[in-house]
Amino acid sequence: MFSMKQPKPTFRSYLLPPQEDKLTPQTKIKKLKPVLLPGEIVVNEVNFVRKCIASDTSLYDLWGKLTCTNFKLSFITDTPVPFQKFHYKNHLLGEHDVPLTCIEQIVVVNDTKRKQKILSFNKKLKFNPTELIIYCKDFRILRFRFDESGPESAKKVCLALAHYSQPTDLQLLFAFEYVAKLYHNQGDRINGIDPGGGDPGPKTPMFETYSDWDREIKRTGASEWRVCSVNEGYMISKSLPEYFVVPSSLADTDLKQYSYSFFGRRMPLWCWNHSNGSALVRMSGIKDLLQQRKIDQRICGGITRSHPLRSDVYKCDLDHGLPVLQDIQTSFTKLKQLCMNEPFDETEERWFSSLESTRWLEYVRVFLKQAVDLVYVMDSRRVSVVIQEEEGRDLSCIVASLVQLMSDPFFRTVVGFQSLIQKEWVMAGYPFLERCNHLRKSEKEVMYQCPIEMIGYSDIIGNALSVPGCVHIQLHLYWIAEPEPEFSQEMLPKCCQV
Repeated sequence: MFSMKQPKPTFRSYLLPPQEDKLTPQTKIKKLKPVLLPGEIVVNEVNFVRKCIASDTSLYDLWGKLTCTNFKLSFITDTPVPFQKFHYKNHLLGEHDVPLTCIEQIVVVNDTKRKQKILSFNKKLKFNPTELIIYCKDFRILRFRFDESGPESAKKVCLALAHYSQPTDLQLLFAFEYVAKLYHNQGDRINGIDPGGGDPGPKTPMFETYSDWDREIKRTGASEWRVCSVNEGYMISKSLPEYFVVPSSLADTDLKQYSYSFFGRRMPLWCWNHSNGSALVRMSGIKDLLQQRKIDQRICGGITRSHPLRSDVYKCDLDHGLPVLQDIQTSFTKLKQLCMNEPFDETEERWFSSLESTRWLEYVRVFLKQAVDLVYVMDSRRVSVVIQEEEGRDLSCIVASLVQLMSDPFFRTVVGFQSLIQKEWVMAGYPFLERCNHLRKSEKEVMYQCPIEMIGYSDIIGNALSVPGCVHIQLHLYWIAEPEPEFSQEMLPKCCQV
């Protein structure tokens, strides 16, 4: 009868089964090239670099080329990131690019000699690195392995990265080189538009010209305000724009005279007008105590006459109602240590208590509440608001921005949000160089990275807790019937990268 046993296989294969080794670099890596901007040059590069994706396994690591340019650190690979369903496209940066200005600290490691060193400008490296660790200002930690790379090539890339990411001269920052090349190539354009391209869409106003401010006056309906050119050529204050808006009743001669009494000669600066006629104005402190009352009355009188109801002015002293810069810096340092220094497994149980102890969320709440209170004064009480700060270009930047975000739908569009940053941060004189410490000065020379801008338009916190989330929730509750913002939480952390 038939046997129920299965016959033994007799076929023998003399070919080895294919083995997939995910960690074997491919020779095509050498052919990978970075995407460069006008004025950007490759300083150094190394092939067969492994980018570590997970902290507990090397299974998902990516192989590629690590390139250092005068603008960014670029990891070039043709392998997609595992488990990533989608990613956001940046016009300046690739998926694995890090701007040099976003690099906080560079650490090189040699596993064999059990050595590690923090690389800084003009420092020598006496060992060949097997690993490169990049700590970024947006709370990212990037790790690259050089196990299959040439030791000298890896060493040169690390030294080049330390040199170009820590410039000692402002003119060495890539932005200056990029602008020069960009304007040099304008000859190929017609009326500022590439003939081969389509409609560029609405342009972001730079608020560098008289016409930009005049258009903003007309857009907001501020009929009793005028564009002032008293600071043309930055003759009065280098931290104010050449053109800005003042009450029509204040003459240029009076403004010149009053400017000597303000800190940094920063005269009152119009920000925005509500549809009911209430104005938002920024002003630095008056250092001349003998003239303080007189000047204050003249300025407030001019603002009152610019209001259709001639209502009184509400003054808000930010120096007494908000945390000082040193407290914000301390809070940010604690937050950074919590998010970057310790392994997550060790901090998970006490995460919320540790987060609360940094006081970062408390400071976010204070800024949001201050902005909401001022919106209520302008909208419900129909009163103009003057926000005053000693120098008028730190805390006032974030408060003025939040008030306008909550009140004006235009600033919740991408173009409007970009124009808000340009108007209230760049042109209003926020000290980015000192606060972000791009020239890497010591703490004795400058208050290092006091992150007012990170509370404001949320440069960093998208990776941490986050301010964008807090702002989004707060603004969503306030707007109910208003349109949602065009920009998302994911856009905000990108602001610090360039």
